[in-house]
Amino acid sequence: MRPHLAAVEDLANEVGVAADTVLALNPFAWQGILETAGKLGCDPILMASHGRRGAPALQLGNETRKVLLHAKVPVIVVR
Repeated sequence: MRPHLAAVEDLANEVGVAADTVLALNPFAWQGILETAGKLGCDPILMASHGRRGAPALQLGNETRKVLLHAKVPVIVVR
């Protein structure tokens, strides 16, 4: 997992986007996202929705939905 995160961080930095990656382990991804965002003082949280088309594209993933419901900071969902 760490090599993938390092590659994403390197790519972002190459195009001029400041990025830091964090690996958080939690049995529930949405909780790990919110805990990590809280510890790091992140504002907002950026998440991707499913890459589906048509009617299924209107549905968000379960983890994204839970982050949206429980976050105390703005959440941006990108399709």
